Amino acid sequence: VKSNCSCARFFEQHPTIIEDTEEERLQIFLHTVAHGFCKCLKSASDCPDTQRLASKTWLHLAAAVGSLDLVKILVTQAKLDINAATSLYQFTALSLAVMQTKNDLVGWLCGQANIDVNVKSKAEKHTPLVDAMLSEKFHIVSILTKAPGIDLNATNFRNETPLILAVRMNSARLVRQLLEAGADHSIPTADGSLPVMLSVNSGHLVVREFVNAKVPLNTVNSRGESAVTLAVRNRSVDILDVLIAGGASLRANPALPALVLAADLGHLRTVIYLLDIGEDPDQKNDNSWTALHFACMNGFAIIAEVLLNRGADPNVVTSCHNTPLSLAAFHRHRAISELLLSHGCVVNTFDLDLDTPLHFAAFNRDRDMVQNLLDNGALACVFNRAGATPLFNAVVSCSVEIVKILLPHYTDLELHATSQGFMYEEFTYKIQLRYQVPRSVLWVAASQASLAVTTLLLFAGFNASAEEWIRNCDFPACLLSDDMNNLRQLLMDSAATPLSLLSLCRCAVRRILGPGKQRQVNQLNALPRKVKNYIALREL
Repeated sequence: VKSNCSCARFFEQHPTIIEDTEEERLQIFLHTVAHGFCKCLKSASDCPDTQRLASKTWLHLAAAVGSLDLVKILVTQAKLDINAATSLYQFTALSLAVMQTKNDLVGWLCGQANIDVNVKSKAEKHTPLVDAMLSEKFHIVSILTKAPGIDLNATNFRNETPLILAVRMNSARLVRQLLEAGADHSIPTADGSLPVMLSVNSGHLVVREFVNAKVPLNTVNSRGESAVTLAVRNRSVDILDVLIAGGASLRANPALPALVLAADLGHLRTVIYLLDIGEDPDQKNDNSWTALHFACMNGFAIIAEVLLNRGADPNVVTSCHNTPLSLAAFHRHRAISELLLSHGCVVNTFDLDLDTPLHFAAFNRDRDMVQNLLDNGALACVFNRAGATPLFNAVVSCSVEIVKILLPHYTDLELHATSQGFMYEEFTYKIQLRYQVPRSVLWVAASQASLAVTTLLLFAGFNASAEEWIRNCDFPACLLSDDMNNLRQLLMDSAATPLSLLSLCRCAVRRILGPGKQRQVNQLNALPRKVKNYIALREL
């Protein structure tokens, strides 16, 4: 066909709808093909000039029209190239027969010795097999998968194989046809996902085809995820059931067990399912975190309760010595902390920075949690790696109520301890210190411009005269304004005035009793109740 052939131009632009074109146009094609002539047809000897021959031939027209008899004549007698491709889209006779759903023609073409069944379209690099799949022409797919020389793993412009495309189409039938024909199930996508992993997003019917084909189910991709991992992420219990029945491991990646991941994501139904089939509630990931750790950190109270009722250890420790209680305290999940305490968890645990749950509760200004921890035996006067106590954290947070609760647990010696404090921006890595130099709780209270907290500290026996910054009038910046005169004056007066004899006696008795022993004051039977209350700082 000559390059300027107007008779066939429409075909080149719209080859897949040639049968739907105007009746007159179609008759021109059929008449021309039937009689073997066209005003644009010339032999090479008729046009020896520079006129270029176009790439489309009457074989393409015959294939698009679906005339098997004419295709046979053109191939066997006219000796036209069976693999000739059009210049615009690179369609061959086989491509057009597939597009037009000409089953008999596809079958005959696939039986020819020199047919190229793997020819690809110009733009998307689709083979005839992929074209048939995308239109769900299952019979033609069956013909093509059995064709000699067929490449079942030919990739398109996205480097996706037919099997990957079938999975993305959610077509269990196509997946079965390809697997039965021998398609390679180990070829991943560009991001490393195998077809069986992608099938998790396509429903249990597609997954079942991979299971029935005995495809390995425990392969892990570059992100450490297996098919089970993806099913857990998708909350797909029905797919999990199919995978497990097919032999998939719930710990294909020991660093990411299914139960731990489900708890981290808050998937209650999945957690219950995994526990019901016998998963250990205390299984750990590579950082020794259990499902209970994640439930407590993320505030999933119902999941935490389910795990505890199924025997999860409330005192299990991570590689950084974090307990479920410390996680609940740090992330302000009071209900979960109460749940853990009701299951007998240890209150006085220390992480790598020597922080306790009480440190976190005090810093978070959670009065009820602080009181609940103390009622369950939490030690109030403990120092972390930065030298901070729960009281120091409460003063940093400027929580008057918590300072009142904690002060009776400290003697005047512990009150004068200094610390740089932690920033507590992240739970695991508390690298940044709050202050450049160690500070006392009185300085911290002053830097918060808190008259109430400062008064409480002085009343509890803090000796302001020992603070050099007060004597040198080196006050925090917030106290330099005129409206802070009262607080500045209180600090200077306290530093200039010695402690009273009564206050000194109280400090001496409290030192003898020791920190956290304020309740032993009740055993001093010879003292009046009013004196006991004074010693125990109950007037706070």
